[in-house]
Amino acid sequence: MVITVFLYWRRVLDFFTAAEYIARKLLPIKRLIFGILPALSVAGIAFAAFCHAFFVADGGEHDIWPGVLWETFSILITSSLPEFDADSGDQLKLILALVAVLFFSVFILNIFIGVMSEVYMDETSKCQLTYRRERACACLNYLLRSRVMACGVFSKATSYIVVAVAASVAVGIQIYFFRNHLLMNKGVGLVFMLCQGLIVFCAYQDPESPLTTSSRGAGASYYIWYCKKAVALPQADCQEEVRNVFDSIQAFLAKIEADKIVLSSSLQWKRLPSA
Repeated sequence: MVITVFLYWRRVLDFFTAAEYIARKLLPIKRLIFGILPALSVAGIAFAAFCHAFFVADGGEHDIWPGVLWETFSILITSSLPEFDADSGDQLKLILALVAVLFFSVFILNIFIGVMSEVYMDETSKCQLTYRRERACACLNYLLRSRVMACGVFSKATSYIVVAVAASVAVGIQIYFFRNHLLMNKGVGLVFMLCQGLIVFCAYQDPESPLTTSSRGAGASYYIWYCKKAVALPQADCQEEVRNVFDSIQAFLAKIEADKIVLSSSLQWKRLPSA
């Protein structure tokens, strides 16, 4: 259920991809995770190593979860040193905590800052292409789903009404149970899922659209034109390419002329004995 909550909130970011200006600002941030995976791997290995070291330094007296793991998280992430008793003589744990704080705050933190800055600048430089790819993927998903879904159940006007009613019910359920969350039960969850399913289903209801299966007659073919911006070659490259083609044509014509002369001489030589 907790994972579902995070997935729903993540979908809020996908809603803003409909606006190009906002999407260009959000897409580089969303794609940061793909660039910092190596840095996260290094941090995870270092965290596991220090957690194991603290467990050994404690002599195995405390459980890894939640005792040692919680203490390691507090030391490494929040840079908070544990309370030290001078009479206990636990010098190893103190030295280990100092090394861990210095390592994470100086080394790992700066690596994350550098990697995230570099990845963000790289994603920002190509955000226009990324946005177009996201929109193209959305269009492709719509076309693929429209081939298998029943798109002629409702008319376009009826689908708008169904979407409005389903969205109103879904929002009303959220508002009501946000104030009275103790009354939440499985039946209400099923109603909410049904409303979401109706909203998605009605998005494909357009019997007159050529993109849906209901409007395609037998033997009817529809095409999507793909356009690409032409990139002009530099003038020097064009001249060099034309010169190479011209030289190739001249060499080919010269070869044909030479073969023609050889063939003509051979025919004349064959005619001499008969004369």
